[in-house]
Amino acid sequence: MRRAVSNVLGLPFSMVRVIAPALGGGFGGAEDVGNEIAAKTALVALALKRPAILIHTKEESSIAHTRRHPMIAHYRHAASRDGRLLAVEARVVLDTGAYASLGPFVAWRATVHSTGPYRVENAKIDVVNVYTNKIPAGAFRGFGNPQVHFAIERQMDLLAEELGIDPVEFRLKNILRNGDRTVHGQLLDHGVGLEEAIKRAVELSNYYEKKKQYESMTGTVRRGIGIAVMYHGNSIGAEGADYSAVSIIINRDGSITFRSGTTDMGQGSIQSLLNIASEILGVPPSYFKVEMPDTASVPDSGPTVASRVTVMTGNATLVASYKLRQRLNTLASEMLKCSSPGEVVIDAPRVYCRDSPEKYITWRELVEQAFWKGIPLQEYGYFRAPFAEWHDETGTGQPYFTYTFGVIVSEVEVDLETGITRVVEATTVYDIGRVINRIGAELHAIGGYIQGMGYALTEETYYTSDGKLLTPSYSTYHVPTTLDTPRKINVDFVEAGFIRGPFGAKGLGEPSIVAIAPSIANAVAHALREKQAKYDVNRIPLTPDYIYSVIKKHGLLK
Repeated sequence: MRRAVSNVLGLPFSMVRVIAPALGGGFGGAEDVGNEIAAKTALVALALKRPAILIHTKEESSIAHTRRHPMIAHYRHAASRDGRLLAVEARVVLDTGAYASLGPFVAWRATVHSTGPYRVENAKIDVVNVYTNKIPAGAFRGFGNPQVHFAIERQMDLLAEELGIDPVEFRLKNILRNGDRTVHGQLLDHGVGLEEAIKRAVELSNYYEKKKQYESMTGTVRRGIGIAVMYHGNSIGAEGADYSAVSIIINRDGSITFRSGTTDMGQGSIQSLLNIASEILGVPPSYFKVEMPDTASVPDSGPTVASRVTVMTGNATLVASYKLRQRLNTLASEMLKCSSPGEVVIDAPRVYCRDSPEKYITWRELVEQAFWKGIPLQEYGYFRAPFAEWHDETGTGQPYFTYTFGVIVSEVEVDLETGITRVVEATTVYDIGRVINRIGAELHAIGGYIQGMGYALTEETYYTSDGKLLTPSYSTYHVPTTLDTPRKINVDFVEAGFIRGPFGAKGLGEPSIVAIAPSIANAVAHALREKQAKYDVNRIPLTPDYIYSVIKKHGLLK
């Protein structure tokens, strides 16, 4: 944003200061629009020499700001009789609207993930962006991945049925495991917990028993259960250089100031960073004071996008914290006469040698002594992601340094008389390497599910032929409310680890929405039961009027 404002106003960086207040609900919508809004407001402020604010109504925001790319996909899969995937061919068309925005990057991520988390030996995938007279599409949680995963995971269910194999068993035959290579040729030599996640999700949801029970239901209200799996690359990857940084200052009174350019938009990532620093320094999170991102005082940490904060900024936090801890250990070892700095235990407010915990100094005494001895207690941590390798001509390389894996099981209730679909229960299990912030991770899984439920069932945009939006308000564009949420959402995690992540952690910000829609659609198809009707559940959102048209078309209500 600082760079954008500087370019628009023709001012050097030193004359542009950006302070990010507490924010909520980013989800990608501010990635390019934020720069535009900031530059317009700064231009007014500079021209009038007074504070300026720019406020959009919901209708104005709907018309002027980017949204998720609509997609049309044509997939063909080949499989052996025993259920082994042999090949996939696809043509994916993304509608980027009147301007490119981030369309090329969304298309690239869609391409990378276009075969799902499966072993695929032969693939031909064409992904294109097209310009239309609609509102520009840009970044939205998942960045092209939810679209392609919807197509893939619906296809997996249809293919499993054609082969007479249970959808879970079919997936277990073909998913990526440690030692496999992705469709791009990237070796996954560790940290692939997808198989364990599937088995855990099946167990938590009681999948097989409910599947059998629902298939015997009669009457006008039917239930169905569906599964979907996913993977999502962490970091910006081959889209560009990825780096992050933090600044940690231990104050003379023992409190700690934490600064980063990473913006927390309600996702709770800052708490994860504090947990990392807290663990390494040996002090509780209550010792920390977090300062708002401010370009005058914090290092550039890269954007809060691409499910990168816990991994990228977490590694920068780890670097800064370890540097400080080494200095503190050396000083504490001298003060306590420990056998070596490595034998120092910091469990604030106490600091002691491992072999004599009864003899200790306080955290504040240690910090005070560091102050008098001139030992620096301010540290800068920087981390740069490993180089991402990608060959455009062949579609091969290592587009991301790691992947988050996940499994969703959804249970739905379909009213055959109205077409209304309700999600009654859901189960999510993600492999995020290592859980750094348990509460935050659980809320991510729940929030991502509810948002994905809107994508699957209710959120639809309509345009006139000349590109006028007909659904600019919440009265016409329907997002889920608390009354629509499932009565129960089971959440669990697999910790398969990641050797380059802080304590083995991977990201969850975007992955928690990727496979929601196909799991719900698969459950709806299961509830309808009639084979040909299932082929009509290949679009979203599955609004009541659309589901009712499918029910009527196939004579399901008799």
